[in-house]
Amino acid sequence: MSAGKLKYGKYVGILNGMVNNDHKVYIAVCDDMAIHVQRVRQMVENELEVLHIPSYIDVYLHAENLMKSETEYDIIFLDIEMPGKNGLQVAKEYRRKNKTGKIVFMTEYREYMQEAFKVQPFRYLHKEDSSLEIRDCLIEAIKENEYRCGIILEIEEKLEYLFLNKILYIQALGDEVSLFLVDESRYIIQMTLKKAYAILQNRFVRCSRGTIVNLAYIDKVKGATVLLDDGEEIPVSVRERKAVRRKHKEYFIGQMLK
Repeated sequence: MSAGKLKYGKYVGILNGMVNNDHKVYIAVCDDMAIHVQRVRQMVENELEVLHIPSYIDVYLHAENLMKSETEYDIIFLDIEMPGKNGLQVAKEYRRKNKTGKIVFMTEYREYMQEAFKVQPFRYLHKEDSSLEIRDCLIEAIKENEYRCGIILEIEEKLEYLFLNKILYIQALGDEVSLFLVDESRYIIQMTLKKAYAILQNRFVRCSRGTIVNLAYIDKVKGATVLLDDGEEIPVSVRERKAVRRKHKEYFIGQMLK
């Protein structure tokens, strides 16, 4: 890889799933019934607290106000039966400006389900569902947004959020590691490769004692090397070859099944 911009810093932590740049999950609850809005908001807040996930929650009693908002929400809890524009109409319009947010319809009826499929809802919740259903919904939504996982770094006394899908591979530098990024920039971070792999082993594979590689960027495993999408070759030690092939195969199959 050619030399790019170099930054020095230290590891602060990792956040999984749906996070904005300020590391929070952005959620909207929209229902014309104030009692339902507050009930859902309270359950969502409680469950996210249990899951140790920071959040920002807005509530709307009028769909028009949700549509006017410039906030890009990660999850929208939306009542289907509302006066004026119903939840299905609102969802169709909302989809035009937010393609990735998870829409969760709240309803007391099942008759809307077929029509609702057109706006790709993430899930249905009955208005009397318990906090356990809310928690399950939140967990599944987070899992579906794993591509937004990242690590928090402190660079020049400022916190930076680095998405894991921006990292090609990581190499050991004694008590530090060098992160090689897709855009050819590089970070040198105060942490050992052993710790880095312990944190990232679900997404990375160890190719040798000194290198771990992002599974998402492996094109093929060829003999004693791993060939990356950009053509770069990473050596694989004899000890790690079997594990690298197995983990690459499992990752590939997992992506095909999603």
